[in-house]
Amino acid sequence: MGRVLAERLTTMGAHPIGITRSGVEPDTVGVDDLDALLPTLDALVLLLPGTAENRHVVDARVLELLPAHAWVVNVGRGAALDEGALVAALARGALAGAALDVFETEPLAASSPLWDLPNVIITPHAAGGRPIGAKELIEENLGRLRRGEDPRNLVRPGRRG
Repeated sequence: MGRVLAERLTTMGAHPIGITRSGVEPDTVGVDDLDALLPTLDALVLLLPGTAENRHVVDARVLELLPAHAWVVNVGRGAALDEGALVAALARGALAGAALDVFETEPLAASSPLWDLPNVIITPHAAGGRPIGAKELIEENLGRLRRGEDPRNLVRPGRRG
């Protein structure tokens, strides 16, 4: 999944760098170089599997090393990201934002402070492939737009759902 994402990001003009345990694969660095790399990133994209070793691997210390303009994107497993530390960093303006497709507990509780942060994008655990029925939804929404109707599943800032 990382290589596919890197190829797509490269075509959009980005310069992705993979982070691996060894750092010996092409276009990667090892975890030992992570602290030096983090302050240079515009985005940290997590594609990590849900293992005990990866639990909260992105914690307050890691988030503190990212520049204030950086975004955190989690499309791997929710447990890899310390959500409490992320909320704190976002609330104090230490990060520009977060795009989250996975969470420590799913579905994300209505009481989660992530819902109320204006710099957070929440998606319904759809990464890794298109959601079932995506083609039909797109076709239906095109028809609705042509008729001047609101599309289904319209995202409106400030609304939970």
